[in-house]
Amino acid sequence: MRRYLAPLLALLLFAAAAPSADEKITESEYFPLKVGTKWDYRVGNGKFSVRVARHEKVGDAMCALLETVKDGKVVGTQHVAARADGLYRYTDQGQQAQPPLLFLKLPPKKGGAWKFDFKLGGQQVKGGLVLDEEEVTVPAGKYKAVVVETKDAEGPATLKPQAKWWYAPGVGLVKQQMKVGDAEATFELEKFEPGK
Repeated sequence: MRRYLAPLLALLLFAAAAPSADEKITESEYFPLKVGTKWDYRVGNGKFSVRVARHEKVGDAMCALLETVKDGKVVGTQHVAARADGLYRYTDQGQQAQPPLLFLKLPPKKGGAWKFDFKLGGQQVKGGLVLDEEEVTVPAGKYKAVVVETKDAEGPATLKPQAKWWYAPGVGLVKQQMKVGDAEATFELEKFEPGK
């Protein structure tokens, strides 16, 4: 009897987390969330992809599960949802953001600003984000993008992360710059494939 218990529990847990047929994810032109959507990025001499693997619920929110893939292996995951007021990150690497992080306020307006204060894996992260607009050229093309930039961010262990993201309508994230301490990285979109 015990050997049947674990698979049965797993099935019940999956069924509880799986969306019903009438539940649909909310779409956003600044972050396409259809299953199969894929972004190919380059960072320095390396490359990786991000794909929408499936839709599933996190708490009461219908989210897209994003998988980061490098050399054929999934190396990262996050859950993202679009709501009326913006784009939210619900999980990162299997850890739930409490509360979910509003990372792009919608509709985007130049000069817009908002604060964030959340916990991820027991670590407090807080600061502010501001919106701007600019044209950006990456290997995938030239885009008129909404730019989100951190202001006065504070992370664990007194880290003060700095980041800047460029989101293009119909495509999503086309460029990101990050700096944490002495470490810096920039990645740029090489190819975008919309989901079906």
